[in-house]
Amino acid sequence: MRHNQLTMIAPLEANRRKPLVKFLEEEIGYQRANRPANDLLKTITELHFISMFTFVPPGAGGNREGYLVIEASFDGEVDAFLQRFTTTFDPLLNIILNHCTRHPNESPTAFIRRHSYNPECFYVSCPGLTRQQIDHERELLARLQAEAATLVREGGFAYRDCDTVVAHMRKAARNGGFLESPSEPIPFPVKYGQTIVHLIPLILIALVVLAIGYCPLLAVILGLAVVAVIYQLASTKTESLAKPMVPLTLLALASAAGAAVISQFLPSAIIVVARCTLLVLFVAFGFVALGLWQIERLERHDPIDPGWIDVARMREVCKDENSEGCMQNHFINLSEVKPGALRRWALRLALWVVHYAGIVYFNRGKLGGIPSIHFARWVMLDEKEFGQPLLLFMTNYDASWDSYLGDFVDKASQGASAIWSNTGGFPRTWGVIVAGGSRLEKQFKAYARSGQQCSSAWFSAYPNLSVPQKLNNAKVRRALDKPNLDVGAQDELLRYL
Repeated sequence: MRHNQLTMIAPLEANRRKPLVKFLEEEIGYQRANRPANDLLKTITELHFISMFTFVPPGAGGNREGYLVIEASFDGEVDAFLQRFTTTFDPLLNIILNHCTRHPNESPTAFIRRHSYNPECFYVSCPGLTRQQIDHERELLARLQAEAATLVREGGFAYRDCDTVVAHMRKAARNGGFLESPSEPIPFPVKYGQTIVHLIPLILIALVVLAIGYCPLLAVILGLAVVAVIYQLASTKTESLAKPMVPLTLLALASAAGAAVISQFLPSAIIVVARCTLLVLFVAFGFVALGLWQIERLERHDPIDPGWIDVARMREVCKDENSEGCMQNHFINLSEVKPGALRRWALRLALWVVHYAGIVYFNRGKLGGIPSIHFARWVMLDEKEFGQPLLLFMTNYDASWDSYLGDFVDKASQGASAIWSNTGGFPRTWGVIVAGGSRLEKQFKAYARSGQQCSSAWFSAYPNLSVPQKLNNAKVRRALDKPNLDVGAQDELLRYL
């Protein structure tokens, strides 16, 4: 089942923002498990996360009372979720939406649809893992860990080898009803996406050679490359295909030479198509390079944020972080997009790249090396409605805010700089992503705090489950489905217990 999102941004009526914030904090709050509203949201079995908050756009434009935002991450189609959400949450939802500018007799579903926005980028850390599957596998792991604790406590000599222990765990899982249906298949992008991305350079090389045409020298190189690859595989077994031990240069040569040989037998029309494709790619690359050069010139003259923080405001926006009984947090950042069409197009391009990179490549629990993001979205708000172009960022993540931002600095600085260098107050970058920007840790964290918004209401369906734990639980479930496990798979399974 596909993950989906809903982002509603609606203008508030005059003098209604403060009462709404008070209502949200008192009735729902920031992951308050003891609130009745939290129990209602738990019954929506496709819901992963939902938050409700308000913001006032900077400057003099837009609705000066502010806007209400409702953003949710869930399984399945939007229509089905909206029906379930508006029905289950109806009493509180109507009170919340009545603080907004609403048509007479307008249903909550119609109102939310009228004010819905599509994010430029929506990231899902664990594609294919539904809410029900996550809950089911969490219960399975708890059962297996209890069985393992019992075995250790009893100290039975019958369970000293891995085969016997794994068989016992499989039996316990079956008796608990956890193996009645097969585990969900791994989605195609997760299973094959990274392999396809790794083939793109080889495809481009082959395309170049096809455009050039047949060359006998490359045919000779093909033979040498194939011999070298076979030798490499023979010396390190076939496992080297999945490791960086196979030199990419050999594969590139093989790809180029193979394309050269094939080009001799292809119709001329295909060669023309290859050349036209290369020409289009070359022109597109030229425009991107020209845009980056112009952005680099603009970056030299953009004002720099001194990094001062309003301490009182910072205490207000982060007052609920690291709540008791919850290992997750919610973060909202609102920033002004720098003036000019070039900046807006650069921001859209960066978000487009991150969006599809998350679908095809960063789909195994890590976004650019960051292992703590459950869901994230970036929404661009237009100048006509909000007075100036804005970028709204919302994310659900594990652990503390400081460690989360530290991951951006250490592991994903290129992506962070490519996006937020197009917004005002961001630390100055060099070469767009080469240096500066988010690598300047103190300035970057000050920038993030200065644009942070307060999460008045936030709900997590599994507040004590991290991204790695979700993935590990899924691995345990799939391992138990296999009738025979090799030694390595057995060790990995027992390590999770």
